[in-house]
Amino acid sequence: MGKFIAVFVAIACPIVVVPVAGATPGLPWSPFPASYGQTHDYVIGSQLVTDPATNNFQLVSIAATSDANGANPRGLVQATYRSPSLPGGSASLLADVVCINMFPPGYLIPPTAFVWAVLRSPILGYTNLQLQINDLGTPTRSVPSPDTTQWLLSSTAPGADCGAWGTSMNGGARGDYVINNAP
Repeated sequence: MGKFIAVFVAIACPIVVVPVAGATPGLPWSPFPASYGQTHDYVIGSQLVTDPATNNFQLVSIAATSDANGANPRGLVQATYRSPSLPGGSASLLADVVCINMFPPGYLIPPTAFVWAVLRSPILGYTNLQLQINDLGTPTRSVPSPDTTQWLLSSTAPGADCGAWGTSMNGGARGDYVINNAP
């Protein structure tokens, strides 16, 4: 059987399945071949955070890569949310990656990715989406998503170090991110 990529497109998480020619070991849905991590940085995955008391949610999905030194960043980020504390109260945002900076375990523990992306459709004057993603391990039954995502809409361009900041909704999280910092 072939390998597949799962793309989450809505809160109910319907899946579009796309065959992939050689997935990364342990990640049957990876868009990258096994040897890719030797020469490229990448962050892939998604996380859904829900607040059952209010039905508010945020879903952040990403597939982003760059050369090992952060050059040639590319990829997509999708952030979908419903919360009165976020711009516009609800939105589904699609953004093109323009900056990636990775930190392996030990420098900033855990593996961390800073990502900036330009919104395809600005919202309320915001033109960029910045993310800080921490890969805290593999989900289990008792911890459906140990990873963290902080994100922020911004109207400024990324700095030279691609540093990113933000916040996240509180609530139950499900999903997984995988961060690879090439040697």
